[in-house]
Order: sequence, then C-alpha cells, then structure tokens
Amino acid sequence: MTSIFSVLFLLMGMFLFSNVHSKFVFSIFIIVFNFITGIMIALLNTPTLVWLTMHVPENMQGRVFNVSRTCVQVLIPIGIIIFSFCFDKLNPGTVFITSGVLFFVLVVLYPKFFKLDIKKG
Repeated sequence: MTSIFSVLFLLMGMFLFSNVHSKFVFSIFIIVFNFITGIMIALLNTPTLVWLTMHVPENMQGRVFNVSRTCVQVLIPIGIIIFSFCFDKLNPGTVFITSGVLFFVLVVLYPKFFKLDIKKG
C-alpha cells in the first residue's frame, strides 16, 4: 500500500512535465492528488499505530511513541529545507519523479534486497 505514494509522486512529476496549460485541469489534478494522499496517510497511520500498540510492551509504549513523535517533529523541518533547496535548483517535475523513484526503492526494493519480512510480525 505504501508503494502507492511512489506512484503518486511519479504521476505528479509526469504531469508537471506534460503540456497542460489549463488552470482548471491542473487544479483538478492537484485536488485529486492531495485527496488521495490524505486518504493514504490516514489508511497507513492507523494500522501502524495499532501494530506498535500490539507489539511494543506496555511499559515501553510511552518511550517508543515519544521518540517516534520527536523524530517526526525533527525530520519535518529538515525535509522542508531539503525540498525547498531542490525546488529552487531543479524542475519540480524532476523533484517529484526522483522522490517517487527513491520512495519506491526504499519501500519496495529495500526489504526484498535485504530479505526483510515486514508482514511477519
């Protein structure tokens, strides 16, 4: 399911390279892109939190969730800085396509390459 994000980013990059000059079509595409992205985030966060709750010992949950949220809060500004730099220096389509490919490699190919069984739990 997480590979859908890489597909969405690839589609956004290809769309940005297309010759669509209509603001209406572009607006509809962005609305659909953001809607699907929001749904995917909601669909992925819930099972992740349930899995963590089930597999992290109760006496460690506070620490694990706290560290997790702290890492997210630290990584958000770092991501904003990196992507701001990329969008300033590169074509937006290139940034989205590169992000999609890297996300695909990280989510789909990395576990297969290192023979990780993420479904086993």
